[in-house]
Order: sequence, then C-alpha cells, then structure tokens
Amino acid sequence: MTLLHLVAGDRLEPSEHLENVGLFEHIDVFPKTVIFWRVSLEYLTRHRNPLFSRELGLDPAECLVVDVLHQMYLGVMNVFCHDVLWLLIRSLHFGGVGTADEIFEVAVMTCRQKLLRWYKDRHALYPTETLTRVSDLTTSMLSDEDGRKVKTKAAETWGVLLFLLDELHTVNLAIVPDATDLLAAGRALENTICLWDSCEWRLTDEDIQESYDYLTTFLQLTHRFEHMHTPKRHLCTHLLSNLAQHGNPRMYSTWMDESLNKQIKKCCRELSQTTFDIVLLASVKELFKTCDNIHKRIRLV
Repeated sequence: MTLLHLVAGDRLEPSEHLENVGLFEHIDVFPKTVIFWRVSLEYLTRHRNPLFSRELGLDPAECLVVDVLHQMYLGVMNVFCHDVLWLLIRSLHFGGVGTADEIFEVAVMTCRQKLLRWYKDRHALYPTETLTRVSDLTTSMLSDEDGRKVKTKAAETWGVLLFLLDELHTVNLAIVPDATDLLAAGRALENTICLWDSCEWRLTDEDIQESYDYLTTFLQLTHRFEHMHTPKRHLCTHLLSNLAQHGNPRMYSTWMDESLNKQIKKCCRELSQTTFDIVLLASVKELFKTCDNIHKRIRLV
C-alpha cells in the first residue's frame, strides 16, 4: 500500500482499463492500470467523470468554459445590483420615515413602483427590445444588507441593472459619493454585454481588447466594495484569458440548456458506475429528441 501511495478509504473506480471493479482480484496480466479515488479529498464530486479523457481531447482545462449566465448574470452582475440597491436604500434615495424596518419596507415599495414604471418607459424608447421583467419586487427578494445577491433570475437581473444605472444618475452625490464610481462600473458591465451581443463567434483583436478594458474597469472601480469580492468575480480573469481560444462567451452560454438540468439530473439517478457514461448518453439523447430546438444544435455521437 505504501509503495502504491494508497491510504485507508481509497476507493477503486471503474475505468476503461477495468470496467468491472469486481474483477480486480482476478487480474492475471501485469502491469495493469487501475484508478483509485481518494474519498478524503472529495468535495462536491463523488466520482471521477468518465467523459474526461485527454485521449479523446476532453481535457477539463481545455473544454470547460466560464458560463456568463452563472458567472455574470447570476454572479458578478447580481451582486453588483444587490450592493447598489442597498446603497440607495441606506441613503434614503427611495424615501423612508420611521424605524429601520419601516424605512426598508417603504423603500422596497417605492423601488417596485419606479421599476415597473421604468419598464414601460424603456419599452416606449426601445419597442423591439426583448427585456425579461421582474413580475414583482418584495422585501424577501432583497435578502438582507449582509446578503450577497438579489433574488432575481438571470435574465431579470439585466433589466434591474439597467434600471439601477438610470437611478444612479439621479442621486445626490453629496449623500452617495460612491455613486459616480458605481455608475461607471455598471456602465462597463453594460458595455461588455452589449459588445458580445454585437459580435459573432470569433472575436477580433479589437473586440478582445475592448472586453479587457470594460471588465478591468469594472474590477478596478468596485475593488473597495468588500461584498463584491466573490469567487465568480475571480472567474472574470479566466473568461478574459479564454476569449481568443473559445470565442464569444454569449455563444456558449447555457441559456437554452439550463432548463434541461432538472431532467438530466433525473437521468443520472440510479445509474451503475460501470455503465454510467453509456447509459447516461443514451438517456440524454432520448431526452433531446423531445426538444427540437436544442436537438438541432447539439449532436451526440
């Protein structure tokens, strides 16, 4: 055991060299490659993913990409909206009289009315724009001041960001001195998304440089806001470094695929590790047959 660097609790995993771990003791041809999983070091992952193989060209470092739906809309952008909303609430931008709880409730009601009115004004200015709206804004959606996020869906966060940027234009800088930097940071996020929406798969050198300029501007202007320092903020650097290789992030974002996660999770249940990859791919292929739009752009071999 010492020579093999194994420790108590290590688990023998199925692999292309030994699909049935029950045959381990019957190996009579040596040397033989087998794979052990160190349980003591596992976190969210419980088993080695058999789909990752350098021989197949599926190296995680090469084929895994940063998804802007989770990293940007549900990550950096959402946290930014949370901090700006609470900054405006604390500065009484939305009004408020009474106790802290009463001020919070009044602020949320006022913000809700302003947001719904802003949606109408925005539609009048851009009648062809598709903008996902928040159906309601409640106190529970804002979590609390020490929370990290606003409880909005990914597409809804984009509209909330644009609304807050317009609100930052109207604040009293004497009361909210950070408004100038936050407005510039928010515009940098907006410009990043608009840039990618206007580009095709392959980004030019100018597009990549512009992406760097916008996102680094955002990171610099929000560096002093402690709540915004989240793991997804760090992923901005990985996203930028992969632009030349992986192309436009909006092209490989999971907007369409996200709705399938619940169904795919069901496909993964009660599968044997020995036949996990084969059975799962077969199940997912059958699932995609019922999703015509997605089946057109995904081919499973």
